[in-house]
Amino acid sequence: MSSAWAEIQRLAADLQRVQLSEAAKKLSEANCIEVISKLIQRELIDVVFTRDGSSYITRRHLRTEVRNECLGVGGRVSLTDISAKLNVDFDHISNAASAIVAEDEEFILNNGELFAKEYVNKLQSELNVLLAEEGMRSLPSLCRQWELPAELLRSLLLDQLPKEGSEFVVDGENIYTRTFLEARTSVLRAALSAITKVTAVSNIQQKLQLPPSRFFAALDFLIKAGEVPGKIVGSRTSSTATYVPHLHEQLLAAAVKRMLTQEGHIVLSELKKMGVVDSTALIKATFVPEEINALQFLHSIVLPKETVQAQANLIEEELLQRHYTNVYSIISQSGIPFEVSDADFFVTNLKNKNKEYFVSDGFIYTKQLVTNATTSLNEKLEEQANIELNKLEQRKKMPQTANQEKDDWNEGKGGKGKKGGKAAKGRSSKRDEETNDSTNIVVEPDQVILNELIEWLQATSVIPEELLDTISESIAETVTNKLRERVAHLAATQATTAAQSNKRSHQQTEQQLAQLHGNLCMFESGLEHFSGALQNDLCLYLLKTLGTELANFLLGYASDTPNVGQMKERQREETVNSLPSRIKDAFNSLFDSLKSEDTQKLNDNLFDVCSPSILQLNLKKLDKKMRSENCETYKAHLFTQLNEQTDPAAALLSAVLYLYAKEGVAVHASGKFVSQLVPKLATLIDTEIYDLLGETQKLVVSSLKNKDDAEIKNQLDESLNTLRSRLGA
Repeated sequence: MSSAWAEIQRLAADLQRVQLSEAAKKLSEANCIEVISKLIQRELIDVVFTRDGSSYITRRHLRTEVRNECLGVGGRVSLTDISAKLNVDFDHISNAASAIVAEDEEFILNNGELFAKEYVNKLQSELNVLLAEEGMRSLPSLCRQWELPAELLRSLLLDQLPKEGSEFVVDGENIYTRTFLEARTSVLRAALSAITKVTAVSNIQQKLQLPPSRFFAALDFLIKAGEVPGKIVGSRTSSTATYVPHLHEQLLAAAVKRMLTQEGHIVLSELKKMGVVDSTALIKATFVPEEINALQFLHSIVLPKETVQAQANLIEEELLQRHYTNVYSIISQSGIPFEVSDADFFVTNLKNKNKEYFVSDGFIYTKQLVTNATTSLNEKLEEQANIELNKLEQRKKMPQTANQEKDDWNEGKGGKGKKGGKAAKGRSSKRDEETNDSTNIVVEPDQVILNELIEWLQATSVIPEELLDTISESIAETVTNKLRERVAHLAATQATTAAQSNKRSHQQTEQQLAQLHGNLCMFESGLEHFSGALQNDLCLYLLKTLGTELANFLLGYASDTPNVGQMKERQREETVNSLPSRIKDAFNSLFDSLKSEDTQKLNDNLFDVCSPSILQLNLKKLDKKMRSENCETYKAHLFTQLNEQTDPAAALLSAVLYLYAKEGVAVHASGKFVSQLVPKLATLIDTEIYDLLGETQKLVVSSLKNKDDAEIKNQLDESLNTLRSRLGA
């Protein structure tokens, strides 16, 4: 390398001589550049050009320049500044700095800056001065002051300090002098000796301006030396840790003894105000075991057991007199500063002492109070039982086919008849089920009792307002059962009375039977005017309605059972099976005939059931005169019904049936038959009335489909009024 440098120097000297020679022998600048370029290409020289390419320097000399720049500014320089000053690319400067650090331990490269040992020595001197003046400095403050990263400062200074025998102590991010720490330990010793009341350790630490580690190190040193006149209560890592001086404990013990001697009790909140953390421990440490055994520790107060027993006796006396008491109201009258929470002790003890005591929100009451509450409701339960029974009777009396005509209206329409029939059957079955279920006595406690029980108890004034909810819940089931029993008893009594009153005379039964059978025969005669499917459907409907009613009437008479018509099929079968064998067989045949399509078969079975060997009822066949009279009565009933009905569909049905009755044809039908019955009237009534009837039928259908259409409704009302007027004429 030295020979190359010598060669470069010789070449430079030759170039200089050439430049200084006469113009004819000089190299131009371009020639010089060309020569240098060829030397570089042949790797005869290793130089670094400046950014503008006008100058160059060898790499070794560049390292020298970089080193000189660092030392020239005090031992710390940015590589960016060197690059700008030497006019050399940053990459070359960075490589040169890395080479310097690699070959010379006196230099350090960090975060784009070059540091010399001289700079580190300067920092150490400044740190010594700062610590001598202040006693401690934090690492962040030094980083801000010297504009150094924390890791670099730690590696340059802190890690270089000797581990032992040094004047400085490094703790976390703080640096202390031992003199400073000794002074703080002395201050802590003085502070702990001067404190006479419970003080938070955090407050003492804050005054000393020491971190937890140094504070507790100083504290442990003093404790070990026996120079701490007190103790630390609580975990050192907790913010609630406190320092309790021994003098304070002595004063507290004296105060506790004075409280018990002069006032007869110890209020724990007063001890808390004095800074006592564990009052129970203090009291137990103040008195001997015999004295402790004579004391009762409550939630907020400590007092002798005799005093506690006296209060318990007062509570029991109140319970014997009133069967309930507010425990806190009793103990608060004693003059002792009890708190509400102390009442729990008395409540728990009394409840454990007597299993017939009950507790609710500070109140304690006896079983007798619950019994009195239940007994006080007897009159109200009697009244409520009658109300429930009346509701039951009203449900029983609801007509089974109240809305049947309206429900069945669309059943007779064209191709939808079958579908409508199924729907109507489902609705009818549902009504039957609801009606039959009403025979069972059911009282729902949640609806009947719980919503009103509190009001009932308030009216009796037996229970205090504070216990209404609790006792209402506790007696709800009992009261519900009593109400159910009372309703059942009243229902049974009423059923017995009804059964006795329903034992009609033989003559009255025969009269009602004759009326029912007369209606059946009248409608049976009307079937002769129809044929085919319509006749068959009307026959089935007649058997299902009037035939069933007649059969149920006879079954009720035979079994002495009310409301047979409201029974489910299973219940009816059980009723039939309970009859004597001969009567049972006759009724089975009667009910089987209802499922046939033959009214004659029904008539035959009716006469069998009414025969002298079965029910001994005189059932006669109707003559023509009687049938004619029945038909006239039926016609008059239909006319009245037509004028009184407000439902358009039902009114139309009455009009159709009335027109048939005027022609001497008694028809028993529901709304679903209207569409089939109307065309049959074409040959029986006046054309104008027939057209009006057809128009009304269409309007009824439109009204059912468009229930909110006021215009259609008005047209329908007008058409019905016209029809009534014409039929009345």
